Amino acid sequence: MASIFLSYCRRNVVEAAELQRRLVQRGHEVWRDEAELPEASLWRAEITTAMERSEVFLCAVTQESLRSLECWREFELARALPKRIIPVVLDQTEPSAAPEELADINWIRLRDERALDRIDRAIRTDLSHLQQHTRFFLGAREWERDRGAVLRGANLREAMQWLSAAEGKEPQPTALHRQLVSASVKAQRRRRIGLALAAAVFVAAGIGLFFAVRRSRIDQRRSLANQLAGESLALWKAKNYDKAALWAVAAYQAAPTSSAVRALLNAAADQPQLAVTLHGHHQEVEALAFDPRGGRILSAGEEDDGIHIFDTASWKPLGTIGPQHARISQLQFAEDGSLLVSGDWDGAIRRWDALTPAPIGLPLIQQRGLVESLALHRDKRFLAAGYSNGAVLWDLAATPPVASPLPVLQSRRVNAVAFADDGATLLAVEGTGKLVSWSFAAGALSNRHQVTLGERISALAAHGNTIAAGLENGTIVWLRTPGLTEIRRTAAHPHAFILSLAFDGKGERLASGASDSSVRV
Repeated sequence: MASIFLSYCRRNVVEAAELQRRLVQRGHEVWRDEAELPEASLWRAEITTAMERSEVFLCAVTQESLRSLECWREFELARALPKRIIPVVLDQTEPSAAPEELADINWIRLRDERALDRIDRAIRTDLSHLQQHTRFFLGAREWERDRGAVLRGANLREAMQWLSAAEGKEPQPTALHRQLVSASVKAQRRRRIGLALAAAVFVAAGIGLFFAVRRSRIDQRRSLANQLAGESLALWKAKNYDKAALWAVAAYQAAPTSSAVRALLNAAADQPQLAVTLHGHHQEVEALAFDPRGGRILSAGEEDDGIHIFDTASWKPLGTIGPQHARISQLQFAEDGSLLVSGDWDGAIRRWDALTPAPIGLPLIQQRGLVESLALHRDKRFLAAGYSNGAVLWDLAATPPVASPLPVLQSRRVNAVAFADDGATLLAVEGTGKLVSWSFAAGALSNRHQVTLGERISALAAHGNTIAAGLENGTIVWLRTPGLTEIRRTAAHPHAFILSLAFDGKGERLASGASDSSVRV
């Protein structure tokens, strides 16, 4: 039988447990996150490991799971690995309510035992292919960590036969599968060539051949170093500083030639430097804000113990604001530092007097899911808010404040909004993949521009006409308004999602918070 990863929303834990029980009765092995993990556990690592070892990704679809950020992340991870995805609907949800990536997959409604028969048929379709897909993928993961862990002998022959027969089957072999087989074939070829060369050297080479080979290798390494240094210089001139630095380091490791040293110095010339890593959070950091008056940076996230405050001179903690009523997803200061706005997972927006700090008025609530993003206009009259379902422009001068929908697809997440050009430009990330800008004047929008950045956009910050966009692969992309022209990219958190970004008041420092519980400045 198959190994199944069951993804569900915690609000549907009873239904998910019943589905797990019925699948286990049919002989399947089902992994489900059944309990709160310990505070210090590497939660995402456990989720990723369990999914890698499974053959089928079964997502329990409900109204709640479609609004769950964690369920969506698990779905995206299953697509990336990739896994055979089987959506099982536990309520009356229709495909039209789901993102197209999920809606396009055949859904199974859990109504009677025949539904379980359909799940069985979907799982058993070419189960041997699924099992080999998973087994060789785990081997490829091991090879990623240890390049010596290549396939040999019968395992390599089986992998080559499976790869050849997998054409047209789902899920398709990944690039990592192909890289493992290719590396294994090359390693086998190298071993054979090495044995042949060793025999030839032992028989005929002698000491003279040894020194000749040694000189040849030195020349090759110097040639490789000069080639990599030239490529690094070209990347540096193109302002691709991160890749330029990697190529320069590789050149210097090959041979410390003068060109390799020059490439290393060039690549480091304009590279932003990490200033500090702050500690105090034990779970995800989702929201950051520099106090425009200087001296403080605020951070918040999954914990409900309040908003953390740090001193930007000593980087020591100054205390907390709170405790909060729900998990905080967003923080935003007014330009003069007098007003602080927070948004949470319950869809509520709260205003705070940043000097006291004390709450101002009642929470602003829209039935659009969690608050994904906030942006205050410099005049403090307008507040742009992105939700998991559309976006709203709040007029805070009205009593009570009035909400007007922004012209984005209302079924899409708007996980980032920002004002740029001293409030003359409004930016929004539509559906996590498209960056949109409008000219903004007294609540009116015009002159629409848009770009895509090749990866899903997870955070946004602006200062003057400089835009910083955080991607889910840990990269920060720098752009200029009004045309959204890309300047450069920085690998800020190589092994984590960027969840939040914030410029300081002068635009000289940028803070990034990520899913690895770190804040980088």
